[in-house]
Amino acid sequence: MLVIGITGNIGSGKSTISGFFKKLGAKILDADLLARLELSSTSRSFDKIIKAFGPEIIEKGEIDRKKLAKIVFNNPRRLKKLNGIIHPPVLKAISREIDKHRREKKKHILVIDVPLLFETGLDKKVDYAILVNVRKDEGVKRAARKLGISRSEIIKRAAYQMPIKQKIRYADIIIDNNLSKEKARKRVKEICQKLSLRSRK
Repeated sequence: MLVIGITGNIGSGKSTISGFFKKLGAKILDADLLARLELSSTSRSFDKIIKAFGPEIIEKGEIDRKKLAKIVFNNPRRLKKLNGIIHPPVLKAISREIDKHRREKKKHILVIDVPLLFETGLDKKVDYAILVNVRKDEGVKRAARKLGISRSEIIKRAAYQMPIKQKIRYADIIIDNNLSKEKARKRVKEICQKLSLRSRK
């Protein structure tokens, strides 16, 4: 009955690591997915976001995430405004799932995949905080390729995240994701085995 938080700075590959946990039987709760749902026209946050940032971010009835990102990542005050709208319902949904997992005493591991694990205080609700670490230049390259935006834009976004050195101090376990996928997969398997043994004691 373990709850694990997985985090990492931009381009670290934490979603890949979460995928390895899933293949080993863990249930994954993706904070990024929950945040994207809050941008949907069917969410309670939709009207608040439009009111805060204007109708120009709308494209075919939905929020254009690239337009919104361009606004908030060029203005710390507006990023804080967006986070103030999106974070509360996302954190509430995650906390509700964690509480349900503990209450029902589920045997599987619940993995919370969340970029802002330490920044939002969610690390206090998990049994173990895992940091996926990668060289900064490699992370920027991966993120730019995945998101289809420039390296300079990625660096700008990364500046809003907690420094990796600080996250290392807070993490219970660190996964080096500079290595091959196969080595990362073996590391995840090793971690699962060790944590499962600890949970039985």
